[in-house]
Amino acid sequence: MASLLSTYAGNAVLNAILNNTALALSPFGSLHSDAPGLTGANELPTAYGYGTRPPATFAAPDGDGDGSNSAVITFPICTGTNWSAASNFGLFDAATNGNFIAGATLGTAFTVNIGEYAEFAIGALTITGATDFGDAMLDAIYNALFRNISLAIAVPYVSYHTADPAGTGANELPNSNGYARVAMSYGAAASKACAVDAVADSGPVVTAPWSAASHAGLWSSGTYGAGTFIWGCALGTGRTVQVGKLLRVAINGISLTIT
Repeated sequence: MASLLSTYAGNAVLNAILNNTALALSPFGSLHSDAPGLTGANELPTAYGYGTRPPATFAAPDGDGDGSNSAVITFPICTGTNWSAASNFGLFDAATNGNFIAGATLGTAFTVNIGEYAEFAIGALTITGATDFGDAMLDAIYNALFRNISLAIAVPYVSYHTADPAGTGANELPNSNGYARVAMSYGAAASKACAVDAVADSGPVVTAPWSAASHAGLWSSGTYGAGTFIWGCALGTGRTVQVGKLLRVAINGISLTIT
């Protein structure tokens, strides 16, 4: 299924990892007659047995944010008249009302008729974390959104890398000549995006130029070699910082967007 994280969930994830706002959700399943979009639109009408969403239990992730439901998800029996055809599945953070978390298009649309019920087998719903977040961070995000395991990072720290940090934060500049991770400040997330709201300087360089930096990253710790790698990206232009100079992140200089 092709899935899409809601505006609510995207903002909540960014605020959890960049603004120390704890996130822990328990999901409930929903059915939709058309694409739910970013807000949970087109949910089936609350009538004829459809109304209270069933809980959706997910297994532990596999190491880079992938996982699937670990228990059967069963909707109530249809009563009175057939339900509208369901073409999409969704997840909310409450059995009624609540906030929409994510939605996906079903492989085959179906109609629940009187006396029948909809049911999703174990493993039928798969979530895949394919982004620039680190592998361990993808697991933490998955756990926060779908397994009620709290995620909150007190302060994110910027790092620089000589090559792609991939999912683990590899290729960080050597811990010498004045190089150190620097605390970052971010504004509140909006529309699933969040940007730096204060200048952050790395350096100055002490005795020899730093290795050329082609990528930037974010960590949960300012201690070199410690913490969880949050996210990485290629710099627009590579940088080699000379003795006596520093590397500055301007306001809005680094932003994260969840698509």
